[in-house]
Amino acid sequence: ELKEEKYAARRALVPVLQAEEDE
Repeated sequence: ELKEEKYAARRALVPVLQAEEDE
């Protein structure tokens, strides 16, 4: 479903955002 797709996309972005915050 759309919700699952959005969740997966957000989950994939989490590590990217965390890495940016770490720098």
